[in-house]
Amino acid sequence: MFAVGLVGLSPVALDLFRGNVKTWERLSFIGQTYGAASALLSAFALIGIAATLILQARDTEVNREQGRRVLHVDLLKMALENPLYRRAWGTSTPPTILRPTFRTCTSTSSSRSGRRPSS
Repeated sequence: MFAVGLVGLSPVALDLFRGNVKTWERLSFIGQTYGAASALLSAFALIGIAATLILQARDTEVNREQGRRVLHVDLLKMALENPLYRRAWGTSTPPTILRPTFRTCTSTSSSRSGRRPSS
C-alpha cells in the first residue's frame, strides 16, 4: 500500500524539479545508474536460479538411485527371510553340470575360428 502511495505521489515530486534542464539531465543519469545496477542484480539472480536448478536435478537423481538401492535391499531381505520367496533364487547348480556346457561353447567357438577342439 505504501509503494502505491509513492507511485501516486511521484508526479508531484517530479514537479518540484521543473526548473533547470541540468536538473532533469542529472535525474536521468541517476535513473540510468539504477537501471545498470538493476540489470546486474537480475543477472546474479538468474545465475543463482540456474545453479539451484542444477543442484536440485543432481539431488533428485541421487535420491532416485538411493531409492532403487533401498528397494533392492528390501527385496533381497524379503527373499532371504521368507522360504516362499527363496524359491525365486532357484537352486544352486553343481559345477559338474556347468562343465560340459562350457566345453560345448568352447568347441563351437573354436570350430568357427578354424581350429579343432582339443580333447
